[in-house]
Amino acid sequence: MGVVKSTVAVSPPRRQVTSREVRIREFALALSRSLADDVFDDELADALEELLGEPHQRGAAAPALARAGALGRFAFLAPHRPVENTPPSLPPSDLHRLRDRLRRTTRQLLQVVPSRVSPYPTEELRRLLALRDVEPAPDQILAHLRLWALAILTILDLMEGDPR
Repeated sequence: MGVVKSTVAVSPPRRQVTSREVRIREFALALSRSLADDVFDDELADALEELLGEPHQRGAAAPALARAGALGRFAFLAPHRPVENTPPSLPPSDLHRLRDRLRRTTRQLLQVVPSRVSPYPTEELRRLLALRDVEPAPDQILAHLRLWALAILTILDLMEGDPR
């Protein structure tokens, strides 16, 4: 059995942090915040609204829905119309534009998240990468883009909640 000397049991002296190192850390924090601000711009907000926002009501259903909302707890008095189960479709050019925007956002998030979110959101980023790499069937593109947008919103919420 060995004997531990007192010099081994003492913790090593802490190195002093220089003002240059403090400035570098502050700069890195400001840079990560700037990059995070660049991720969420007006174009991304429009894309998310287009994918996840309420569908626009057209025709005669709009006044009935407005009356139902105005009636509040008496909404059952408003005339009922059958609800369509098919989601509104977007032209292929819009779907392609939205997909490109979500790809750019995913790329930016992968660069920013490691310095902005603690603990590292492994599952959320795994889901985001899986949605990025999937090639959906043509009739499932809109649903796939909506799932992808929700995954992006989840990570943006984590970034907003992080105090860094």
